[in-house]
Amino acid sequence: MTDARSLPKQEQLRLRNEAMVILRKTNNFSVTARELGVSRAAVYKWRDQYAKTRSLSQKSRGGKRPHPFEVLSKEQSQELRQLIFTKSPSDVGLKGQLWSWKTVSSLIEQQFTKRLKRNRIINYLRKMDIFPTVPEKGWRYRYVRDTNESLDAHAKRTGRQLYLFGKIYRSSERMILYSISRDGHVYFKTYPSEPFVEQVKAFLTLLQKNAHKRILIYTSALNVYMLREWRKNGDSLEKICIWGEPQRHDRNYWRYRRKFNLSLFIHEQKSK
Repeated sequence: MTDARSLPKQEQLRLRNEAMVILRKTNNFSVTARELGVSRAAVYKWRDQYAKTRSLSQKSRGGKRPHPFEVLSKEQSQELRQLIFTKSPSDVGLKGQLWSWKTVSSLIEQQFTKRLKRNRIINYLRKMDIFPTVPEKGWRYRYVRDTNESLDAHAKRTGRQLYLFGKIYRSSERMILYSISRDGHVYFKTYPSEPFVEQVKAFLTLLQKNAHKRILIYTSALNVYMLREWRKNGDSLEKICIWGEPQRHDRNYWRYRRKFNLSLFIHEQKSK
């Protein structure tokens, strides 16, 4: 018995046509299968296919979908990564100073004349290790110390936009500062690793301009000592309120724990 699937496509089509001719003459599936050396199941299948489609050609099978990372070539991906690491959107003729998936989409369309969907762009940025992972659930509902309201409620009551702030180190010389809004929008930009405090100030200033309103920042990237020195030097940022989560592994945590009141820091910033 011949396995018709192992034959070339043209031979398979010829065999199916012969099967239909013999079947019309004999009206017997067993005789048709015996003369062609195939199984009766194959003859039944061909007869059903011809009855439905009036065609005996082999259906095209769906192949493996192209991987989303294969949209850009290796050279194009390296060029894209270099542009994001060294330039801001305004430097390449786009609006804004912070990167997001929308600005990256516009950059890809401008540089390589290709359009990518949101999920593909995010996956591509994660492959390049320049996109933050999903934050822990419930961060918007952390309670403000000495009050009975969550960060989300505090931001709504004071008319602020709530953001989660963090940092990612990709080398000893470069880092990525990012923020995630309560709606899930991500903004990021690369900076030199030093001076860290000055880079954070620059990023938060750009974030506030992008939000067009006062903002509330929740972060564990700024330790208590840094916030205390920030306040001590009078380097407060206008229209920006910072809620810091103390880091217990920080050597200055226990030293300044009783001397620094984050809630007082919030109220002082709010009054400005």
